[in-house]
Amino acid sequence: MPHFPAFIRRASLLAALAVVTAAGTAAAQTPVPAAAPGAGYANLRGTVFDSLNGGPLVGASIRVEGTELNAVTGADGQFTLDSVPAGERRMAVLHPLLDTLGIAMVSRPLTFTAGTPAVVNLAVPNAEQIAGALCPAAQRARGPAALIGFVKDPDTGGPAVGAKVSLVYYEDQLGVRKVPRVREIVADSLGRYRICGLPSNMDGKVQVFRGGISSGEVPAAVQNGFLALQSFSIGSNVRVATVTDTAGKSKRVYSGNASVVGKVVSRAGQPLAGARVTMDGTTAVAVSRANGDFVLDSLPSGTQSLTVRKLGYSATYFPVETSASAPQRVTISMNDFVPTLAAMRTEAQAIQGLQMVGYTDRKVTGNGVYLDGNKLDHQASGFTEMLRGVPGIRLTPATDGLHYRIVPTRGQSGCVNIYLDGNLWQQVTPGDIDAFVQPEEVAAIEVYTTSNIPAEFIPPGGGQCTTVVAWTSFTADKRQKIKP
Repeated sequence: MPHFPAFIRRASLLAALAVVTAAGTAAAQTPVPAAAPGAGYANLRGTVFDSLNGGPLVGASIRVEGTELNAVTGADGQFTLDSVPAGERRMAVLHPLLDTLGIAMVSRPLTFTAGTPAVVNLAVPNAEQIAGALCPAAQRARGPAALIGFVKDPDTGGPAVGAKVSLVYYEDQLGVRKVPRVREIVADSLGRYRICGLPSNMDGKVQVFRGGISSGEVPAAVQNGFLALQSFSIGSNVRVATVTDTAGKSKRVYSGNASVVGKVVSRAGQPLAGARVTMDGTTAVAVSRANGDFVLDSLPSGTQSLTVRKLGYSATYFPVETSASAPQRVTISMNDFVPTLAAMRTEAQAIQGLQMVGYTDRKVTGNGVYLDGNKLDHQASGFTEMLRGVPGIRLTPATDGLHYRIVPTRGQSGCVNIYLDGNLWQQVTPGDIDAFVQPEEVAAIEVYTTSNIPAEFIPPGGGQCTTVVAWTSFTADKRQKIKP
């Protein structure tokens, strides 16, 4: 007689969590042996409720211990099972949400009577119950919430054993200022991780590192006071180009055999042509066609982040899961750009955000030209116009007659590299940065001559070029720099 699969028996971090029965109670139970079937059968119907998200649990697999019976919940969370052998039996619920949580969901023993219809209502535990069961009291004393998830290899589907999960968030200190915090944990042999002791209103960024490879940064937030869920994938067949300077500092650029096929649309769903799509940490770039379609290839596998830019629209950051086995298909919606820099951002917020991306530390060295605050002309006609008069560079008309190219002044190398939000700008046409970056969204600019370029702004393959580094308000305010 079959029993629950090994997954159910070994994965219960919640010690075989019992779920809601017809009586409407929930408690943790000790597993019991499967009961022998009694004479006759009962018919069963029920509902599985997702207490985390406040709705039905759709697509859950329902199994009855000691039988081959299996049912899948519909859009309303309901299921039916016929011919359940009479007797005392437990029920199990399997679902990707539970995989992410790393828990097994098993009911307490239920009694089925031959010829009598049975109604059983089941529920995923709520956020507070899960955090309380997974996190020791000593860790919860630091904070009530937890970040929980699973890390897998996108090409094999197996766990990414040994992957390091790094979380960066701000924490209030005495109600006066926010202090950046870094929390890290290594995934276990099943690819699961959990970071306990987080604040109830945590809002941060997460990144995964494994074998010298990193995933893209993705947001993670505790919105219910107790729990944030974030699963990752990180590939093992990723090509890495590394450049190391004389000080031993290096920067990595990733590539692989994955691809993304997508469409860029407006908030109303209309196709957007001319949107620029890039993947962080790579050299991949595409411009959407008249129907909004784009293709990015030679990408690393795993959890990555796309950046989409178009004049008149807010920059959009879109997380994706890529795999070499099949293209990832996405539709990315962009919102109209609404200037908020002057109204929404205080000087303290700007300083704090720029410190997180390293701007403040580099400014202290005095090795370059640094523009922020009132030194930036947010009324300029284009991004390049913000640089007019800056030592070491000059502007010349681009071939399209609409934009300007940034070129070095005499005595400098003839090349110019531009970094936007930490990523090397891949120029499609000369001066095209003016077509994608709006002066209102720029929070700070750094300019370096060939003799003083910081190591993180030397591209793969080296090459000493005059370097312009720009940070947008979105990056300075919300995105966190996470170091392996």
